[in-house]
Amino acid sequence: MNSLDWEFASLTGHPIQDTDLDQLKFAYRPLPTASSIRLLHLQSGVGDGAVIRLLTRTVDLDDKPQYDALSYTWGRPISVFQTKEGRDYLEDQQLPVICDDRIVNIGQNLHEFLGAWQRMLQATSDGNDERTVSARKVGLLPPTELWIDALCINQRDMDEKSTQVSMMGRIYSQTQKVIIWLGPEDNFTRPALQIIFKMQEIEQLQARACRSMTDEDGCKSLGLPPITSSIWWSVFAFLHRSWFRRVWVMQELAFAPQIQMQCGLLTFPWAALSKAAGVLYESRLGDSMDMWAWMELDGPKFNEPLFLEDLTPILTTEERLDSDRNLFSTLKGRAVGSSFHNIIRLEATRVGDGSRLGDGADGFRLGTNSKEIIPFVPILHMFDSTRRSESSDPRDKIYAVLDIAKRDVHDTDLVSPYRRPLVPNYHLDTAEVYLEAAWYILLSSNDLELLSRKNLYSKNEESGLKPRSLPSWVPDWTLTLNETSMWALKPFKEGNWSASRDVFWVPPEKSSVYRQILTVQGALVDVVAEAVESESFSLSKSGVVAAGLPAVYPWASEKLTPGDVLWRTLVADYDENNYPASDEFKAIFYDSWMEENRKAYREYYCEEGLSDPEKEAEWFRFVNHTSAIFPQEEKSFEETIKTEIKGERCQGSVAPSPQPNNEKLQQKPRQHDGQSARNSVASEKPPIQIEQLSFNNTEPEHERQERAEENCAVPSKLNLANQALSQFDIMMKQLAKSAEFPQSGPDGANRADSKVEVEEEDDHQDTNTDEDQALTQPPKIRSPHSFSEREFDRLRLMFSSSRRIFRTRENYLGNGPRSIRPGDQVWILAGTKIPSVLRPQENGKYVLVGDSYAHGIMHGEAFERQGFEFVDIQLE
Repeated sequence: MNSLDWEFASLTGHPIQDTDLDQLKFAYRPLPTASSIRLLHLQSGVGDGAVIRLLTRTVDLDDKPQYDALSYTWGRPISVFQTKEGRDYLEDQQLPVICDDRIVNIGQNLHEFLGAWQRMLQATSDGNDERTVSARKVGLLPPTELWIDALCINQRDMDEKSTQVSMMGRIYSQTQKVIIWLGPEDNFTRPALQIIFKMQEIEQLQARACRSMTDEDGCKSLGLPPITSSIWWSVFAFLHRSWFRRVWVMQELAFAPQIQMQCGLLTFPWAALSKAAGVLYESRLGDSMDMWAWMELDGPKFNEPLFLEDLTPILTTEERLDSDRNLFSTLKGRAVGSSFHNIIRLEATRVGDGSRLGDGADGFRLGTNSKEIIPFVPILHMFDSTRRSESSDPRDKIYAVLDIAKRDVHDTDLVSPYRRPLVPNYHLDTAEVYLEAAWYILLSSNDLELLSRKNLYSKNEESGLKPRSLPSWVPDWTLTLNETSMWALKPFKEGNWSASRDVFWVPPEKSSVYRQILTVQGALVDVVAEAVESESFSLSKSGVVAAGLPAVYPWASEKLTPGDVLWRTLVADYDENNYPASDEFKAIFYDSWMEENRKAYREYYCEEGLSDPEKEAEWFRFVNHTSAIFPQEEKSFEETIKTEIKGERCQGSVAPSPQPNNEKLQQKPRQHDGQSARNSVASEKPPIQIEQLSFNNTEPEHERQERAEENCAVPSKLNLANQALSQFDIMMKQLAKSAEFPQSGPDGANRADSKVEVEEEDDHQDTNTDEDQALTQPPKIRSPHSFSEREFDRLRLMFSSSRRIFRTRENYLGNGPRSIRPGDQVWILAGTKIPSVLRPQENGKYVLVGDSYAHGIMHGEAFERQGFEFVDIQLE
């Protein structure tokens, strides 16, 4: 008897002898009509270990059958774990059940739901039980029949699968309710729900008022634990369950007449999650929650801090061992930062006709009774919504939203007669599906907004799923964007940008549609002469490129210095309330530049920096180009290099301060002996003093530590009992232990009472976020900033963190794709709102590199250039 014999014998209790094993496997019978579906009925067993037995029944949707449907994830339901062993435990296995007296293997997550369904049926078998009566009144009785895609669709029959997928919207809309199975309970579940239910008491405006507060004050105002408390790890882990990222749940949630959330045997309403996500979004506490949780997942280890004379801490990091971590996950790339953002995206889909996809501003109305809708939703916005979702089949990035599109997308009179219907067809490979979807989008209007979906910089986390041979102009929907795209910014969505004015794209003739080559009309603006080359964003390298501009920018109506153009280009010249961006950002950018300048100065003149060519190059970039970026601030810059630096461990070599000028400085001779180096600059003005911190020992050590800990507001009291300290707690205790806090005087009091604040690095609109970049940056501990300062930092990081500053031959300054390089060309294409970067090929055709912001041509100014004219070109 082989393993299958034993498996069947153990399930049924009957030994098998000389039986054709194929007869034991579950076999699908063809569905009788195009509107037929299969339903599952669970035969109740006895006890938790009872064999799961299912019966199938075929019904026709035209007959209005009564049934419920299940929404779940096929793979592992949990992504964040308390231990490394939990993360690495291979629990996603195929398990057998009996269906129509035959064996069928199902995923473990579905198997666990069926076990929970069985236990719930057993618990409610007594119709007179008080709990059963209560559950019946509120509609929470377990279902008698369910539609479950994995079992009710013959997944190996591509024709049946295509037909069933094409009517998924109808299947879910005709249910009595949809049960959303998040997986079994874990140790994070109940603490997370405790905070989620507490947030139901918070009003939208109350949460929004916290945007201008520190995280500490915001949590106090809302009656929530400090955002660095380990209880928030539970919320983070709960919201990162796999269901929230599955692409098909968008449609399942959107068409559900009633929704029942279930985790283990716990049930609760979907509205609780959407309200909590709204609070996290409005207050921006959700981004801080994500960042601090990430520190426990993959963040660095903080070393003992260094301190400046004014007690400003300088933190250095190193690689952190797994034994020091408190969280472990299977998350990859951008998924780490997509927690409450996923719920906002799903809620926007659920709302209804004109589902607000692509309009992140409507997130502000979460938790309100607003019924406002958007009358026109392009099909492209539907596909955008799948960017942050996961699917085992990459074709589902298109097919999973087609029924929602039928509900919400409203065609205009610009639809081409050559457009073919877009229907599920699993006989096509992924590249064919994506090409067909791209043409469907293009032929739905006369614009080229599709081209802005080109992946500027992306990672393919789903190895093996990448489609082959996609043209450069066709979006690869298997990839998630790791930067904020221009189509997600307010000036794009609100029509502030109009680089091509009112010139529309002219679709090609019938013989040229649905091909790999796309013919467009465009006009060449200029050729890229210089671009930043860096794996990550570099302010100093961006400054080097901007320093090549003339003293007065030639492509602006007002007088702009290179620094003015640079800061506007870094944030695409907008903020949440203004376009163009507020002039208040000018001073903020200068302060930010000088702060980075001082940081490079300190790091270079420490012992390690003296032998690090990269730190030397960073410092010299600021020295050589600050006067060109800020010609009016040269005197102020000279003063900054006179700042005395005091830092623990900075006992090494020092050297004379390079003076800023417009010429390249020669590298200074290396001094490896600290004392000789100090002697060599003894006569320099001003001297650079680097020395050990001295400590005031007149106060008892335990009192000084207690007072320092109180001043640093170590959030230990509100942590969950028996939970490990976070990296934030450890770091703050290091600060409290190491720092000397003055005992008297107003200045000392101000220092001692200063608060620690985390820089906001995330965007807060679902389609306009940069969580991955934000989460790869260690938190910055510094003095409180104004709201405008934090807003500038957020906008700069959001837009420029994965993009690159470039300068053209005729001195346009732009912010373009990560892969931009000298020789690429800036074009204005008919039917686009923003400039495109193209790369000419030897065959005379072009490859689309991506879109760009170029200061001075965003409103059609290029039309005034001599020789500016549109010609036909081909993209491949």
